[in-house]
Amino acid sequence: MQINRDPHDPVSMPKGVRIEKWGGDFTIRRRWASVNLVGRTAIVCLLLNGLVGYVWHSLSDQGMPNIFKIVLLPFILVCLGMTYYFLASLLNSTQLRVRNNCLTVRHGPLPWISFGNRTARTSGIQQLRCTSKWSPSDSSSSTGHTTYQLEAFQSNGPPVKLLAGLDENQHDQVIFIKQEIEKHLGIEDRRGREDSLT
Repeated sequence: MQINRDPHDPVSMPKGVRIEKWGGDFTIRRRWASVNLVGRTAIVCLLLNGLVGYVWHSLSDQGMPNIFKIVLLPFILVCLGMTYYFLASLLNSTQLRVRNNCLTVRHGPLPWISFGNRTARTSGIQQLRCTSKWSPSDSSSSTGHTTYQLEAFQSNGPPVKLLAGLDENQHDQVIFIKQEIEKHLGIEDRRGREDSLT
């Protein structure tokens, strides 16, 4: 899917995003759930869990030797991991909150290890940048998928990744969140070669 929009054009609030203002706090909540993500994950979970459950049940009825339990263990662990991923995709949201001169990023209610919680001082943030990353399906293929991320560039430290791994259907969420944080913090929307979402 090709996105043909200038990344600096204003975007209205997309589905799955909510803004909350309370006192001096400014919070953006972004739900992880999307029809594509939850649907694909649910199908894979059902097929994988069903297959492993069937094999386990079939072998258990025949007095399964311990070696088969050991062989099935990695598959059971993959099933547990996929189930956790499905539940996180369904239940989790990302919260970006500006409070007490800090921009914090939190994920929950289920903990998410690969993309942990982060904090950046708002006084040090000079620019927010959206980028896209195209990944081929395999090494010899011209097909693939694009993911998007949002980073905060600081004057006194490395960039802080605020969002990552959003697919093409969530493109407007990245742009909207960027523009709203910039507006709230008074950061100028600077054009740059790296700030590309095509």
